[in-house]
Amino acid sequence: GDWVPVVVDDWIPCESPGKPAFSTSRKGNEMWVSLLEKAYAKLHGSYEALEGGLVQEALADLTGGAGEEIDMRSDEAQIDLVSGRLWSQLLHFKQEGFLLGAGSPLGSDVHISSSGIVQVREVDGHKLVQIRNPWANKVEWNGPWSDPSPAWTDRMKHKLEHVPQANGGIFWMSWQDFQILFRSIYVCRVYPLEMRYSIHGQWRGYSAGGCQDYDTWHQNPQYRLRASGPDASLPIHGVSFSRTTASFRNYQLSHDSMMFYIGMRILKTRGRRAAYNIYLHESVGGKDY
Repeated sequence: GDWVPVVVDDWIPCESPGKPAFSTSRKGNEMWVSLLEKAYAKLHGSYEALEGGLVQEALADLTGGAGEEIDMRSDEAQIDLVSGRLWSQLLHFKQEGFLLGAGSPLGSDVHISSSGIVQVREVDGHKLVQIRNPWANKVEWNGPWSDPSPAWTDRMKHKLEHVPQANGGIFWMSWQDFQILFRSIYVCRVYPLEMRYSIHGQWRGYSAGGCQDYDTWHQNPQYRLRASGPDASLPIHGVSFSRTTASFRNYQLSHDSMMFYIGMRILKTRGRRAAYNIYLHESVGGKDY
């Protein structure tokens, strides 16, 4: 949640004279893409460290927001899909200004991008999803609500400000088709400054209790959160947890590296400090270790 200043020069690695080896702008006189990527690579240690990755984590890095993935194949998401709650939740995310992405299974046989940036709209009873393929590599959806689709009326084009662009990398599809072709929805919750609170510190020595498999688990630092109001459950989803690569590497080399498992667990304990055991009804969220 805190901005990190990164200083870079304007030397860009090239694979041939005048041809940058990595990301570039399509406009030859724009350098911001290559410079931003260099700063991001320096932050993470190397260009190689940027290979692959997760949409929600990149968005969180660039905005200071809190990222999460909604697996639409999970039991919980399937219930929310049938009830319509997930669609309502996505509309709420859009209203709040949260950033959305989507991903399809690796190797899936679909004629669309495997990932993209998303926005959602409901117009005249039609639930539609707009996807931006960040590669803009002529790979687009060609089913209902694609650019040449007869589903488009002048009214819908006007309401959605839709202007067909050949191979522009931006396309629409129905919510029903989206559910079939995409598996994950990535959310980056961007909160105003007055809703953010950062805690800085170290877990080491006595306070590094490891995961729940260790008897020392209860020694980990604990913080009390109080949620109030009609949306009292929402802040729980906004908790993010991060650690720097350098500190993680140094910890692995220390004498107590057996305790390096680290994560975040959110418990509903009525304000009491968590004890040795966590009961199922107490756990209301968290991150993998």
